[in-house]
Amino acid sequence: MEGLIIFIMSIVLFGTFINYLRKESWGKKKRLTNLERFKMKFTGKTRIRQKAKESLAESLMIDPEKDIKISSWEREGELIEKANIHLARLNRFGKSKMNGEMLFLSSKGSVYKFTDNGIKKYL
Repeated sequence: MEGLIIFIMSIVLFGTFINYLRKESWGKKKRLTNLERFKMKFTGKTRIRQKAKESLAESLMIDPEKDIKISSWEREGELIEKANIHLARLNRFGKSKMNGEMLFLSSKGSVYKFTDNGIKKYL
């Protein structure tokens, strides 16, 4: 009986000790200041990806000679964004290159391209 009481007491003391260690070392979370949260927001991975995406869109908007590649496995949002960039370039410059083909906007608002023979082909 005495051995059982000592065993139970040792289990309780061991559990209390483990609980104390967990609260002291692992339980303490570093509280971030407002400045640290602000820095993390603008240097995080998602922000870097978003910034790269925005810079790519800007570079495509500036130059109608840059090719916009549209593929079937892209997400719907990306396809819509690229289509909008293409339409904006057509309206701004009167021409835009997409999937390796230069497309032009006529004065009437129709879109056409030149064939290998130099003939306008309306789309």
